[in-house]
Amino acid sequence: MGWRTRICSGAAILAVGACSVSADLESAKAAVAEYRALLKTGNGAAPYAAADESFRDASSIETTKQLTALYERLEDVCDPAPREPVGWNVNHSPSGSFVTLSYLRTCKTGQLSETYTLKRSGDVVRVAGFNVNGPPVLALLAPAPAETAAAQETPAPELPVQPSN
Repeated sequence: MGWRTRICSGAAILAVGACSVSADLESAKAAVAEYRALLKTGNGAAPYAAADESFRDASSIETTKQLTALYERLEDVCDPAPREPVGWNVNHSPSGSFVTLSYLRTCKTGQLSETYTLKRSGDVVRVAGFNVNGPPVLALLAPAPAETAAAQETPAPELPVQPSN
């Protein structure tokens, strides 16, 4: 095989691979948009049911309900979720094709990072992992100042003193 044939073969392989990555990214972005819409419904069972089996195995409906409630509260203090990720990764392995998309959102209390890991099984792309992190999450989870002040004002219980021999 001559060098021209090798170059043409290599170029053809790269072109096919590039099409696959592009298709994976577009279907992953669409799956993220659908998942975000489910998170906004306030019904934790819907995002849980729509997620990949690996997500459901590692989580529970109750945890997903809590995540949905947190996401709803973030919607009130953050700019709308962007369509385009700030970073991505595509990985093809024997256990499936995975796409990781990272997004940044501006919120009243700082930057919010959202990372979605999606798994492709045939033509179906589902969320296999979801992470939301940043100062806005901490601000929403921190106790209210009144709760903190009340806890500080409560005196510690006195322990009985045992006489020493």
